[in-house]
Amino acid sequence: MQKCFCIVFLLFVLIGTNLKAEEVEKANVWKIASLEWPPYASASMTNGGIAIERLKKILQAKGIDLKVDYFSWEAAQEIAKSHDYVGYYPAWPSEVYEGFVASPTIMNSHLAIMHSANSEQLYVNLEQLFTTYKVGVVSSFTYPAIIEKVINSYAKNIVRVNTDGELLTKMNNQQIDLAITDPDVLNFLAKKQGVNPPQILTQFTDFPLVVALRKQADNNEKIRLLNEVLNRDNDQDLRYQKPKELFMTHVNIPIAEPSLELLENVYNDLGIKLLIQPVPTKRGLLLLESGIVDADAARVLLNMSKYENVVTVKPSLAVINISLICQYNLECTPNVLSNRENSILTSSGYEGLLSQFNIQANLLTTEKISNIIDMLKSEKFDYVIYPTTKQSRAELSKEFKIAELRDVKVNHVINKKHTELLPQLEKALVQRLKTISLN
Repeated sequence: MQKCFCIVFLLFVLIGTNLKAEEVEKANVWKIASLEWPPYASASMTNGGIAIERLKKILQAKGIDLKVDYFSWEAAQEIAKSHDYVGYYPAWPSEVYEGFVASPTIMNSHLAIMHSANSEQLYVNLEQLFTTYKVGVVSSFTYPAIIEKVINSYAKNIVRVNTDGELLTKMNNQQIDLAITDPDVLNFLAKKQGVNPPQILTQFTDFPLVVALRKQADNNEKIRLLNEVLNRDNDQDLRYQKPKELFMTHVNIPIAEPSLELLENVYNDLGIKLLIQPVPTKRGLLLLESGIVDADAARVLLNMSKYENVVTVKPSLAVINISLICQYNLECTPNVLSNRENSILTSSGYEGLLSQFNIQANLLTTEKISNIIDMLKSEKFDYVIYPTTKQSRAELSKEFKIAELRDVKVNHVINKKHTELLPQLEKALVQRLKTISLN
């Protein structure tokens, strides 16, 4: 009887030991869902993709093995809700949906506007990029918010496809002119297919790739561990390298012209060539905010606080006046603004600047600020609100009456990806401003 009891006890010990071993083994294996997105993630690559390889090395240092199952992107995000999975990866933070939480950055991805190697797209007018050309995007991706704004703003000419492979095919078949995608992905696919790789027209700022971690109690320890490891050991080389060229836009009005020559000299002092192009008021800021362009010549300082990715360069370039300009035979005082019978044309970027005034008049806005004075000269409008300097007011007063409404500072602005250039840029700007006046 005692022998029998010992055998039964031994069986329980062995079973318990095996169960504990299985639990330990399970705890040391993390399972994630991924997509086919070479070179970042792919079942056909020996390392599973460079993003997968990076995560594996991070976890291996903690004695954790990573198991990856590859699906379509939508399926991966759905399957990752299961308790079998830690989450899905690689994702942009914009793709971390409800029920998941983003890890710290694993590595960075690149996004650019690309064109076929067979086409001769150069720096065409930025408006034409999206109003003339067909631009392809991958429908299953949720692009970073600043890029989604650009896509939504030009929705009529956006072509949505299922995969990056389809983007490449449509581009080579001339079914689309441009694509918003990661150049590393299209270059990998082009090499695999034996076709010429597409070319970068202009590049956005880099965007982080993260693990979308399932936000449930059984996953909390894994979330804590990954956060701890990445916050301590993230050794990515993010050093800024000064570019040889920068793409700068400007609002196409006469008073902007002196700042263009000034800034060309400033950047030349830094060994950087400027590629300069005019843009409409609001669209120009959208392109700067998204990182499609690197800088804008001069913007009203008061308007810049709402743009997260726009950095103001100091000191101010000038002080300009937002002025009411009227047909010569009409009253021209701030009272014009409170008369409901008046129609006043202004730039779509100036509504906020005019909020201090009790405007009861019919305020009409246009993106094309360069046309505002022409509309006044052709007598299509009796009143316009327009930026002026002392010199430009002297010229305009020969034909029109002018009432000065408010002074505002204008500053040069850059995309935040060039923040590390700021000290050199501001120093060079101060030196150049000592010799001139733009007011």
